[in-house]
Amino acid sequence: MDRWRPHRGVILHTVLFVGLLMMKVGRTSSLCNDTTNDNCATCVSSGVNCVWCSQRTANIKPSCMDRAVANVLCNLSYVEDPPVVVEVLAKENLSESVLISPQSVYLNLRSGQQAVFNVSVRTSRTYPLDFYFMMDLTGSLQYDVDTVRSSGIDIANLLKNISQNYKVGFGSFVDKPVPPFVANIPYRLPNGKCYNDNENSCIEPYAYRHILQMTNVTEEFLNVLDTKLNLSSAAENQQSGTDALAQAILCKSIVGWREEAFRMLMLISDNAVHFAGDGKVGGVVVPFDGQCHLEWNNATDTYDYLPKYSTFYDFPSVAQLKSLIADIGVSVIFGIAGADTNNTSLGNFFFPDVYKAFAKVMDIPESSVAILSKNSTNILQVINDQYLKAIGLIKFSIPEVNGVKITVDPILGCNSPLPTGCKDVSLEKEVVFRVTVGLTHSLPTTQNITIPLRIPALAQQITININPNVRCACESKPEASSLCNNQTQVCGLCQCNASRYGLSCQCSGQQTECPRGVSGKYCSGFPDSCSRESCYKCQCPDNYFGDACECDSKKCLISSLGICSGVSNGVCSCSGNVACSCKRAPLSNITYMGPACNCDPDVCVNRETNFTCSDSSIGSTLCRCTGSPCSCSCSCPSNTVAPLCEPQERVNTRCNDAKPCAECGSTKAQADCKGCVFISNDNQAYECGLIVSGTCTDSYRYYVDTQNRVYLKRNTVTCDPGPSPIIIAFSVLGAIIALGLIFLIIAKIILICLDQVEFKKFTSQLEGADWAPRSNPLYMSPEQNYTNVLYRKRSFRGSK
Repeated sequence: MDRWRPHRGVILHTVLFVGLLMMKVGRTSSLCNDTTNDNCATCVSSGVNCVWCSQRTANIKPSCMDRAVANVLCNLSYVEDPPVVVEVLAKENLSESVLISPQSVYLNLRSGQQAVFNVSVRTSRTYPLDFYFMMDLTGSLQYDVDTVRSSGIDIANLLKNISQNYKVGFGSFVDKPVPPFVANIPYRLPNGKCYNDNENSCIEPYAYRHILQMTNVTEEFLNVLDTKLNLSSAAENQQSGTDALAQAILCKSIVGWREEAFRMLMLISDNAVHFAGDGKVGGVVVPFDGQCHLEWNNATDTYDYLPKYSTFYDFPSVAQLKSLIADIGVSVIFGIAGADTNNTSLGNFFFPDVYKAFAKVMDIPESSVAILSKNSTNILQVINDQYLKAIGLIKFSIPEVNGVKITVDPILGCNSPLPTGCKDVSLEKEVVFRVTVGLTHSLPTTQNITIPLRIPALAQQITININPNVRCACESKPEASSLCNNQTQVCGLCQCNASRYGLSCQCSGQQTECPRGVSGKYCSGFPDSCSRESCYKCQCPDNYFGDACECDSKKCLISSLGICSGVSNGVCSCSGNVACSCKRAPLSNITYMGPACNCDPDVCVNRETNFTCSDSSIGSTLCRCTGSPCSCSCSCPSNTVAPLCEPQERVNTRCNDAKPCAECGSTKAQADCKGCVFISNDNQAYECGLIVSGTCTDSYRYYVDTQNRVYLKRNTVTCDPGPSPIIIAFSVLGAIIALGLIFLIIAKIILICLDQVEFKKFTSQLEGADWAPRSNPLYMSPEQNYTNVLYRKRSFRGSK
């Protein structure tokens, strides 16, 4: 046994593995055996382990089963197990304008399967660029505005150097024109200056103003910088940058965003922005509706977020901005002007870390935060660095689709991989990604699913077309088959013509529904027992019968042989009342009698002559079936002998001829009686007499039938039974107990007599004993007498 000990762990793990495998196969089999998987297409679409067996024989019918089961039960040439299909529908090679390849992929896969293909992405210097400036034009940004104005030509040249196909736009914001966001005092002084800036003219506050539509004309951009950057005034440290962001993104046609361009938006401010809920302070309580509300303002020649909207709708929420930025694919740069990273005083409440937290909460990878130096003198470097950072971030936007799981992993050309992309990719460099698409479960639709896999920063995508309807190869190979009654067979299933139907096209006719019972229900309430494949005939459960299973055989009488004494005696019928319909007995041709057809008239038939109760056919009228339980017997005339009404002389002859066999069988084993045939019952046998051999218990009555066969029946005789063994046993036991008691009594008497003799002897010795006193020589009296020599009597003193 010791040699097995090192292998116990292996054996245990093997048993555990097999058990888990069987559990898995059991769960998979239940999925594959679903009743809806009644054809090859639905079968293979229900799970990756489900296959279709199209084999059709007398013992096997086409069905859906687990792959492991099919390998055992089905001929492999008949197993349908479609593989994954990956087909490229559109593929243009990478170029300056084509940055992702392929552009469209077709997938044919089923639940549990995965399709894998590669996607190449390239960054390009000539890719179209839309750059939108959005500035906070409150008075505190005066010097930053001057820097942007003076750097206009340099900004235009930088954008032209970054992308040969660029456009630039411009917008500005202040705050909602309602207290307390703006001052309830005049927003400018009598001399036209801002109340906090005595050197510049001050215009009326506004929420957002779109000043310049996307253009590649440098002069238009420079003209806006020179003439349209007018400062305004706000009453707090937070501005309406979120209003401006939402409108600039939503109003795509007004702003001029191009579908094919890389979109960048730079928000420049030295303070924080408002969010949803802040508008309640100024009585603006209606949530932002997510719509574009820019309208042309003739007074300013710009598109404005007019007060009728900006003072009606609250600021957008972070979630709304996140969704908008992700949908249009805009890379947002938060340019923090006038920020001193070493300054932590509350005077400048919102520091760069606040905007970083804002960008992090939005979870838009293309968003970033840049610190502008004093007066924004480093704006050119910030734009260049942030563009290279944004264009070098290749991150796929994977939509959530129920039942579909998509993963993207860089496999070539990426030095800084991300979960769904790559960062810090150099210009003109190609990165290859492996895309894995899997179906986690059967999709609720049979329609093709189109999933756009986008790279928001590049405004390009690859379209994934998923067809969950897997086709089986056998569907293209129809053939005529005798198993389908010479109809067409596809994937092992019969396809019947218009005049036939059923699992094997075995049904014909115009039947269109299952029969109804007296209750009006199909198959009397057993609808699962009837189908088109069963030719619309009810397959009744146990004990039920009839065209509509309307009859319950348990309502018919039942004997020891079964319902109506078995099918050979009768059948349960429900034509009218439910009762047994008895058949005719095979020998007598008389109908079985009794309510349960349990009376057999064939017991009246003479097996030698085949006549009933007589030597002629007239005797058939003598067979009577009566009683409860019912039994049949012949009613014989006075000159014949029961049970078959034969003449007495013939019966006596048979008895005399059978007596030697009866005597032999009563004393020997019946097998030792030569020429004798014995039977085990007295059916249709005549009683002949008594055979006695030995004691009274050795007497037999013998019978002989019409074929001279002998039946011996031990005679019931009352014999002296003799003493009972129990009485004998108790008698012996009583005698033993009685003798024991007598012995004990005698012993006791003897002991008493002996005790009396000894006692008398003791008393006589006691009376003759000498009881004279004796002194002990060692005894000393405790009394001692002493004499006082100085003592004198009184009389002697007186005489002196």
